[in-house]
Amino acid sequence: MHASLDPQVKNWEDMNALCAQDSGLAIIKIILQDAQKHLSDNNNFPFRVALEVDHTQPEVVCKIALECGFKKTWWKKDMSGKPRFVYCK
Repeated sequence: MHASLDPQVKNWEDMNALCAQDSGLAIIKIILQDAQKHLSDNNNFPFRVALEVDHTQPEVVCKIALECGFKKTWWKKDMSGKPRFVYCK
């Protein structure tokens, strides 16, 4: 699979993320579940977790984050106008 990837992707992205189970959502679920154990409630940041995701997944990642106990989620577009970044509070 990775042989057909664009060099910008192949040379810079983590193959574990690109080839992860469930279209990468398996790793995202683990990150969001474990994040709650390691984050402090006392911070002044507008978000607790920020993730870069496939442009087809922001809505489902927001849903997963809410299921993992985050109270608020939202996404923003990248410089190409694609929904790419998910924020969790």
